[in-house]
Amino acid sequence: MYLFEWQDKRNKFRYMTKQEYNKQYDQVNKERLKEYLKQWYLDNKERLKEYQKQYHLANKDKINERKKEYSKKYNQANPEYQQQYHQSHQLPYHIVYLLPDHNYVGVTNNPYKRMNWHKNEAKRNTDNWVELARFDTEKEALKCEDEYHTKGYEGKKSA
Repeated sequence: MYLFEWQDKRNKFRYMTKQEYNKQYDQVNKERLKEYLKQWYLDNKERLKEYQKQYHLANKDKINERKKEYSKKYNQANPEYQQQYHQSHQLPYHIVYLLPDHNYVGVTNNPYKRMNWHKNEAKRNTDNWVELARFDTEKEALKCEDEYHTKGYEGKKSA
């Protein structure tokens, strides 16, 4: 079923199907809606911030209760879940790794957890960490780490 004729670049008339028309119409409307919402947000930015502040003040207890429930379900109050989560990222061997931006060498058998710690707690860049060596035992990995420390690399000193 054709809706109407339209002229293309080569000055030829052609009929447009309902699907083609809807697609073109939807695209134009999406762009208009996007621009409208962007402008509305800019115009009402301060009002939105004030509303959010008022909402949080009015519903502080409710929000805290939801946070506690979530925490109870997934984090501290559920040690089985936490243990299962950390074991899923553990390796059957230990690695010696390097953080080149900080000249730091360390040992771990759970790189996911360790890199998160470096990133969030120690505020180090972990984007380009490098695995230097793999060992079956932690003792061998710590020996290797000590050798790197004697060469001048930084890191936690193991005794």
